[in-house]
Amino acid sequence: MHIFKLIGGGMLTVLLAACGGDSGPAGPLVLAAGATHIMAANETVLVPSGTTVTSANNNVVTLEGHMNTATVPAGSRVVVAADASGAADNKVITGP
Repeated sequence: MHIFKLIGGGMLTVLLAACGGDSGPAGPLVLAAGATHIMAANETVLVPSGTTVTSANNNVVTLEGHMNTATVPAGSRVVVAADASGAADNKVITGP
């Protein structure tokens, strides 16, 4: 029975790897209308126009338009407006 558990665990690992369970880092997180996200260090998220980013010291950045990049400290709160529409082509990034 003990051998079966080891083999079964090994099979689970193989199955997860085959399904992409350990395929490395994914692309940036894409936030949709109404989403809220707290930024981690070394993270990138894509957001639509109308997104507001508030840092821990209460600095506020609102992303309007397209193809903008805002660099913010880790711990910043990203809030996508509930009525935001259009492509999520603005980047919010953090450093280490």
